[in-house]
Amino acid sequence: MSIAIIGDDLSGSNDTAVYFSKYGFSSCVINYPEGFLLESGFCEVLAISTNTRDSNPHEASEVAREVSKYLIRHGIDNIYKKIDSTFRGNIGAEVEAVMDVMQIPLALICPTFPNLKRTVSGGSLYIEGTLLEETPFAQDPGCPVIDSYLPDLLSKQTSLRVERLSLNTVRQGIQAVTAALTEFGQLGNCMVVADAVTNEDLETLVSINRDQLPPILFCGSAGMSSVMLSSSKVFTKPKAPPVLIIVGSVHPHNRIMMDAAIKAHVAGEVFIDPDRMNDKEERTVIRDHVERLLREGKNIILHTYQCADDRRASRERIKQNLNEETDIPARISRSLQDFAALLLREHLFSGIIVTGGSTALHVLRGIEGAGVKMVEEMEVGLPYGTVIGGPLNGLGIITKAGGFGTECAFIDGIAYLKNKYLKDRGGL
Repeated sequence: MSIAIIGDDLSGSNDTAVYFSKYGFSSCVINYPEGFLLESGFCEVLAISTNTRDSNPHEASEVAREVSKYLIRHGIDNIYKKIDSTFRGNIGAEVEAVMDVMQIPLALICPTFPNLKRTVSGGSLYIEGTLLEETPFAQDPGCPVIDSYLPDLLSKQTSLRVERLSLNTVRQGIQAVTAALTEFGQLGNCMVVADAVTNEDLETLVSINRDQLPPILFCGSAGMSSVMLSSSKVFTKPKAPPVLIIVGSVHPHNRIMMDAAIKAHVAGEVFIDPDRMNDKEERTVIRDHVERLLREGKNIILHTYQCADDRRASRERIKQNLNEETDIPARISRSLQDFAALLLREHLFSGIIVTGGSTALHVLRGIEGAGVKMVEEMEVGLPYGTVIGGPLNGLGIITKAGGFGTECAFIDGIAYLKNKYLKDRGGL
């Protein structure tokens, strides 16, 4: 995970998270507290719905604190506080709690969502040009909002100072907004309610010179987050995750393709010794090597022996512990299967390239896939499809028989799978 969204209801959290998916992030929404039982690291953007919109302020504050502590434990400090575009809920209490736990002294709050004709001007919230207090939202049975002037409304929900950033200042541009926020911040922790009528106003707000300011918490509707993403001013559009290449075939042509990818610095080589895969210390060393390559931004080439003589020697050693020689190819394939499945569970990949029919079968079974939905041919002898079934349903996969493929097939396959990954998520 690299980004977290804290929302106060499920539909609003979904509305915001989907924008991140549109721009290529893998995004998930979980509910508090049951979602905390899941393993972390399964997505890049995690939206947490506190479901506290109709709660009392104290309860909403405590839940926001627990969520913030959870994110700190997972090393996530890039936070977006999703608020309702009609300002329903315990916004002041929740924002104050997040600021306190995360030690963020300044919050910039703007519920404007121009595409839904929800705007803030003169500090007041308008719905399709009508003051909020004069709309049906003022009679909301669960969470009525009877005041349109947001600084007053917010002051009743927080013990922090509340300031207002006028539309006139916003329209003066980034430097004026940055200067105003700097002045507000010099007086101590506070929340700043900003006017904004158009998407251009929102872009000015999210484009502030943050290196001149203390840490700041952006709080807005899905409207603000969409502008952040389209402008790349706060959340940089993601690169595609790495590709995992699993080489099971001993055909010498594979070594040529591996060397080409390694020489081009696009992939790192990870050798699996089938003789030692039951050795916990050996597995730890290999996993550490993989982690290091991933931190360097490398794609991974996973393989066993590529020299026929080495493979034969390994078989002789393995035979001493097996009853039948026919078990040996399966033993080697299972070594790749088990470790590949482990990597695919622990890390996000754009897709996989697998050489050798037996290896492809074992890898597919290792990730509980039932088959492959064929889509097209990347190049002659290298069909592309997506995994059918299992937890990685839809994962892109290129299969390759031993002797097929050009010298740059692995390099081209990596680019191909990453391009597919981003296109499928709206990132291209």
